[in-house]
Amino acid sequence: MQQTNPNYLQKQYTKLTQNLQKAYQSGKFYQYTQYKQSQLLDKLASYTLQLKKLGMAAAVVTGVGMATPAVGQVTPILFMENTGTANPLNSADDTLNRCSITFADLDADGDLDVVGFYFNYFTNENVYYENIGAADSAVYTRRSRLLPSANIEYPSFVDVDGDGDLDCFAGTIDPYYSIGESVSYFENTGDSINPSFTQRTGTANPLDTINSMYPQMSNDSKSNKGSTFIDIDMDDDLDLLYYISIPGGAAYHFFRNNGSTTSPNFDLDQANNPFQDTIPGGAIFRGKIQFVDADNDNDLDILLDDYYYENEGSAANPLYTTRLTYSNPANPFRNLNNTGISSDVQLQDIDNDGDLDLFGHSRELRSAIYADRKDTIRYFENLTITALPRIEQQQKINLTISPNPTTGYIQLDRPITGSMEVFNTAGQVVQSAQLNEEQAIDLGDLTNGIYFLKVQTLEGLINEKIVLSK
Repeated sequence: MQQTNPNYLQKQYTKLTQNLQKAYQSGKFYQYTQYKQSQLLDKLASYTLQLKKLGMAAAVVTGVGMATPAVGQVTPILFMENTGTANPLNSADDTLNRCSITFADLDADGDLDVVGFYFNYFTNENVYYENIGAADSAVYTRRSRLLPSANIEYPSFVDVDGDGDLDCFAGTIDPYYSIGESVSYFENTGDSINPSFTQRTGTANPLDTINSMYPQMSNDSKSNKGSTFIDIDMDDDLDLLYYISIPGGAAYHFFRNNGSTTSPNFDLDQANNPFQDTIPGGAIFRGKIQFVDADNDNDLDILLDDYYYENEGSAANPLYTTRLTYSNPANPFRNLNNTGISSDVQLQDIDNDGDLDLFGHSRELRSAIYADRKDTIRYFENLTITALPRIEQQQKINLTISPNPTTGYIQLDRPITGSMEVFNTAGQVVQSAQLNEEQAIDLGDLTNGIYFLKVQTLEGLINEKIVLSK
């Protein structure tokens, strides 16, 4: 049939995305009736789904783009809000609808689990939801609380001690606002499959000295603190962007890791801080920085709630100085303008289709969490097809890897020929090679942590998660 012909689908997808792009840029899209907006986006979603199932991208599509933008503009990434049962977080109980959330694969089964926190009178409760579905069809069920402390918010899950499992850093609050906040450390004393978190205090907290550098606030002012970890200087260990907000504004301070992957030592390096902006307006409820290559130029840009920062430096020496709102034509996320999304924005490939989808709250919904009201976390599916190496079917190839976790060498269950790339959890390529009937791969030069192996073969795509623990 014509509708399943790949060339026909490509033409229809390209035509519709170009028309939508023009409508977004001119503002005409927002003059359409809600019914017409939904009709157009539903049609785009249908084309996108069919093309992704075929593993195809339209020949004219490059990166996350659709058509050549006007001068001063970039091509927007198209998102469509999915509600009701189409929102994967609606599969959980009502408690999750009170929560601000963090995604992480906490049981090393290849899909995204969720840790949330919500305000409960004078405490912040944290909850854990395991994904009992699959990487491409998430279903969440509540499990026992993972983190022992009640009063936490904005957890970051990273392998800070290089033992192959995820530890946790989280802002610790006093609901009475009498002592402000610090960033607490919860070591994973279980393993990558069965996590168990134990709070470490004093010098056992890698951020203890940093917490003391930023004093607690007085009774009438609350200082929110949080952490984002990223290998910013590409030296194979995690550096720190330490977030502190007060009613007058907010900023990220840069701490370079001059220790190692197993024993971090974070030193203040403001002179080389890649994040040069000071966020205005007392951004008390800002979420974590989302690093993403939004313009497909092989370096990491930043999405921070309703602000976008293009990397004005390079992949090895990033620089973020210019803050763009959703309404700016140079912002690739401007499709979110007028949606109300402005807080707790996160980018995750929740449907395992190779692109990043978006979750977030409006400012009103975020405030509702602290009023103990139930409001669904909003979900926007990414409808943009990124360019693929070839216009052909991309069949997923199953491969058995052993041992996994590994100390360095991994054995494949059969000889493999193809182009190999190994990605870290920040999405950076840390190792690449051309395999020629290879049945073993040496990852010994990498540091401990979680990695993703991708091999493009003539038969299809191999995509496997690997835990390295020496």
